[in-house]
Amino acid sequence: GPPEDYVYILADTGIGAALMLDGQPYLGPTRLAGELGHLPIAGEKTPCSCGSAGCLETVASVHAVENLVRRRLAEIQVESTLNAHEGELNIEDILAAANLGDKLAYRVLTEAGEALGRGIAITLNLLGVSRVVLGGALAASDAYLDAARRVARLNCLSKIGQSLRFERS
Repeated sequence: GPPEDYVYILADTGIGAALMLDGQPYLGPTRLAGELGHLPIAGEKTPCSCGSAGCLETVASVHAVENLVRRRLAEIQVESTLNAHEGELNIEDILAAANLGDKLAYRVLTEAGEALGRGIAITLNLLGVSRVVLGGALAASDAYLDAARRVARLNCLSKIGQSLRFERS
């Protein structure tokens, strides 16, 4: 059959995308095509390493998840298995806690996934593509993946949403 168009999204320390269009990787004239992590997300104000603020990367990346969990644990006497954690919390600890039903970990991963879903919807609407392949550390999280899929479907055009295919790499 014809070559398939899809967007490969890496959800890791940063957020990036590889665009496969007409069976070819699309890089664009600046070779920066797919900088999904630097889409500004409405209402977000966190400063980003790129010099801007409110970029998707500041709410949907591994660093964003780790920072938010650490902040929430420090702010309030929240009930979480992560309170007892010795040393610096990392994404593996958070993913494991979410899998064991830790509400704080699950909630932060869900919020991050929802933010990614908004970015994915923008990308799909822009390209008219309906296949997404998700890779990186956060792709291992069902909470993150499910939230991203749900919000992407909710926010993309219905014609794209009807044929939306979401896979882990």
